[in-house]
Amino acid sequence: MRFHESPLLRVTCLALGFLLGTTSMVGLTMLSTRAASLEPGRSKLDNLGVIESRLSALARERQENGPLRVAFLGDSTVHSSIQAQSLPLVLGQRLEGWQSGGSSAEVYSLAYPALGSLSFYFLAQDIVAAKPDVILWQLAFNHTNDYWLRGNTHHELAGHLPILDLLEFSSLPIHELGLSFDTLLTYKLLANPTLRSIWSNLINEQSRVQKVRDKIQRTYSGEGQTSPEMIFFTMQALIAMADHVVKVDGHERFSRDQSIDQLGEALKGIRRDHILLQALGKSLRVFRQAGIPVVTYLGPINIEYLRSLNVVDEELLQASIQAYRDVAHDYGASFLDFHDILPDTAFYDAASHFRPTPSIDPNARIIDGIHPFLVAELERITQRAEGSPPGINSQGEF
Repeated sequence: MRFHESPLLRVTCLALGFLLGTTSMVGLTMLSTRAASLEPGRSKLDNLGVIESRLSALARERQENGPLRVAFLGDSTVHSSIQAQSLPLVLGQRLEGWQSGGSSAEVYSLAYPALGSLSFYFLAQDIVAAKPDVILWQLAFNHTNDYWLRGNTHHELAGHLPILDLLEFSSLPIHELGLSFDTLLTYKLLANPTLRSIWSNLINEQSRVQKVRDKIQRTYSGEGQTSPEMIFFTMQALIAMADHVVKVDGHERFSRDQSIDQLGEALKGIRRDHILLQALGKSLRVFRQAGIPVVTYLGPINIEYLRSLNVVDEELLQASIQAYRDVAHDYGASFLDFHDILPDTAFYDAASHFRPTPSIDPNARIIDGIHPFLVAELERITQRAEGSPPGINSQGEF
């Protein structure tokens, strides 16, 4: 049999042809989407890159006898641009006048939209590596709902866990997060610098391709005109939105059912064995072992509006608060309860972002509560550095 008649050659040629054809189609799609200037959505890995750059800055600014560095952890209610000024910025301004034994303090924001309490468990070792002097950590009731636990836990962050911590984490009921051990191992593999860039590019290109698909579908279903199908889908979207968001005195608020979903397990009285609190305890243990003091606070919720809906069982809510407090105190962290310090008028939207009013500045009120406990930790650090007896390390209450 001649070589060019060999079955092996034919199979090889077919495989190469399929590979080249597929590569050409993918390349053409990528080129066409770029040519259309369609930007992808931000992936979780893109968001992770922002946090990594901030951690690098935090580590880079560490100086002998330099300013003490406060790492501020939180979600969009800490970071959000909806506010005139972010909480880390306001706290930094408040600390500008603080001096003790020649020491000053600077605030570094590690807050970012959609970074919940669980996300920071995956980042705990990275935060320790940056060696902040104090950690200020915003906790939130809504981090116990299904969206934060299953759909928005930033599973890609699992790749940051050292392998032993990954094994320990897998002993938790991670199925409640939509995770399995093999999924965690996959993300650990993807954390490799080479594979991570490939994975990130793939996600971004998929986003572009989806946008092209939607654009083509809209074009050919009605040549750019509003088709009956589009009207139907728009009406469906509006109805779904009406089920979730209502207008109250001109402000967006969640409907009763959505308000219950938003606060998740916290309304039912979570216990210390809840996976979020177990992960919180593990994070606090990592910080304590590194000798980094932590001040935690439970962020404000629109308790006034929730009570008007009659969805709050005060006894169960207090049980949830106590569970947070117990976990924080078990690992030597201060705990401040701010869940009810803001009135309804201080909330910008249904998602508990704040807004200033003529009678109240939400950021100032929160920082007023944090400031004395944070300064107490900073004072203890300077006293230890000077060799003087530290003050009593009482656990914070508010």
